[in-house]
Amino acid sequence: MGIEENKVESYLKQRVEFYGGMCLKLTGLKGILDRLVLLPNKPVIFCELKTLQGVISPAQLIVASRLRKAGFTAEFAFCKDDVDQILARAMEDVENAE
Repeated sequence: MGIEENKVESYLKQRVEFYGGMCLKLTGLKGILDRLVLLPNKPVIFCELKTLQGVISPAQLIVASRLRKAGFTAEFAFCKDDVDQILARAMEDVENAE
């Protein structure tokens, strides 16, 4: 994992914890997305973190597609702005559903 990817990952973890959630590291399955984002009373988000030059692997695309077909949210973040947008959508989705 590159230094920029570490910064984005740390930022995601910090923002999720700010909202009272948990950001769990996932490993062990080829193509699994990096992080499982659990926010209180919000949908589960699987999130893959990359650098701006990062490349999403074919296995990650397959896993993301399978997760989405199962009704989960699967996201890719390349920078802090992407993290902010992902979390804003998660918050908005629940507020609109209520």
